[in-house]
Amino acid sequence: MTGAETAGGLPEALAVLPDPQARRGVRHRLTVVVTAAVCAVVAGYRSYAVIAE
Repeated sequence: MTGAETAGGLPEALAVLPDPQARRGVRHRLTVVVTAAVCAVVAGYRSYAVIAE
């Protein structure tokens, strides 16, 4: 597979994760939050506080 064929694959791969959050107060889909966290770690951020920002 080339990079173009796998581009955008992370959100689709994470879409199968079960969402453990309660339905009330949910503001963001789990796949969006996990994708942002993975991107932050890949960018070099290591602490939970910095990743959360």
